[in-house]
Amino acid sequence: MKSVNKKLVKKFILIALAAVMGTSAFTACSNSGSIQSTVLQPESSMPQPDYSTITEESVKSSEESLESSESVESVASVESVESTESVESIESVESTESTESVESIDNIEGSYAPESDFEYISDRDGVIIKKYNGSETQVSIPETIEGKTVTRIEAGAFYDCDKITDIIIPDSVTSIGESINGLSFGTPFHGVFEQCTSLKNVSIPDSVTNIGRRAFSGCKSLETITFPDSVKNIEWVNEDNSFHSFSSDGLFYGCNVLTSVTLPKGITSIGDDAFRDCSYLENITIPENVKDIGSCAFYGCISLTNLTIPNSVKSIGKSAFSKSGIMELTIPKNVTTFESSICSDCSNLTSVNIMCDFNEDCKSMFNDCDKLTTVNFLNNISLIPEYMFSGCESLKEITIPDSVRYIEPNAFRNCTNLESITIPDGVKYIKYLAFSNCTNLKSVTIPESIVEKTKDRNGHEVYGIDKNTFQNCTNLVEMCGKSGSYAEQYAKEHNIKFVKK
Repeated sequence: MKSVNKKLVKKFILIALAAVMGTSAFTACSNSGSIQSTVLQPESSMPQPDYSTITEESVKSSEESLESSESVESVASVESVESTESVESIESVESTESTESVESIDNIEGSYAPESDFEYISDRDGVIIKKYNGSETQVSIPETIEGKTVTRIEAGAFYDCDKITDIIIPDSVTSIGESINGLSFGTPFHGVFEQCTSLKNVSIPDSVTNIGRRAFSGCKSLETITFPDSVKNIEWVNEDNSFHSFSSDGLFYGCNVLTSVTLPKGITSIGDDAFRDCSYLENITIPENVKDIGSCAFYGCISLTNLTIPNSVKSIGKSAFSKSGIMELTIPKNVTTFESSICSDCSNLTSVNIMCDFNEDCKSMFNDCDKLTTVNFLNNISLIPEYMFSGCESLKEITIPDSVRYIEPNAFRNCTNLESITIPDGVKYIKYLAFSNCTNLKSVTIPESIVEKTKDRNGHEVYGIDKNTFQNCTNLVEMCGKSGSYAEQYAKEHNIKFVKK
């Protein structure tokens, strides 16, 4: 027994004696140290004990008597209390939180969850866990069940297990969140750990090669995660190993305390909604092998200020980086497939480098990026798509490449600080509202290549400059061009001063 604080022992003995008085009373302790008992009395008439008459000798005597009968355990520095008769520590208890205390993830590796907590089936490769029915906060998945190796964890197996904080996956498992024939057993379309809202730590072993879609969607307590390089596919994998186009849809959707992710080097795509609304995500590196970035993949990642798109990327989905915190962005030359609004509403974006060409699907690419000041076109592009720079209020100047042939509707609408623009020779038309509401636009230069009527890319007849192209440009005072050109005609028709070049 550890050393005992004497004052506390005395206090304990007094308390114990007082408790005994509920059935038998005492009057006082004599100077000789003996305790005098009285005849039992009804509780209502029992005299109250006079603690002031108890001597140190009587306390010592009582202490020895209690210790010899093993009725008193250590009062100070108690580390473990095991029965209802034990006395809990009154002083210096550092960390006793009962049987409900949470152990660290390191302490549960050797303690597997019981087989009875799982629903499972067997195939020729081993055991597939279909569902977890336990109530533990920390779960270590067993390597074997009924003597067979656990090899897969089915999609939805831990869906909505909102009390689990830690999960350890054994190194016998090769696939997490797989769905047979595109459907999961009893819980279709749910990710393996989806809505595990208390999950903080998950250990993924090097044996895992496939992780299913929406695997960690809604895991609001997950802060960091590292995927081993053994993982080749973060997708919805079918039994025949074919992959759906939506890839890792919603992999971390809504994990709003996730700060850092290490992706495996072997993956080739980042799917739709993969990191959507991960508002605390600060660090992520897209591996060099990635070819596709899905729609809304980084949508709403407001803490993500730096991101490099590798040269391997060929397609970028709708709103892939919209409403993120990205400050600078380079779109590499190998990107050939775009969808709309890939960087719209990026309120911190100040500079972009464009190394690829565009198509008509690229509309609204930088729509409402209100701090964008610098745009560098580093490759020949053929058109400025619809709404491409609409709402870029800080954009004061931009050089349109000589390779451009078409300026589509609303391309620079609401660029309220744009002061001048030179349309390069070779442009065939400027469509409606392309520069509407550019209230600081003062001067426009129009080339001879623009004539009154022409054909658009779809073969439809259009005006070279639509009558609403410069609508609400209240400060537009001059239009420059060659004498006798359509620019001169347009300026006269719209009461704009024409300046001959």
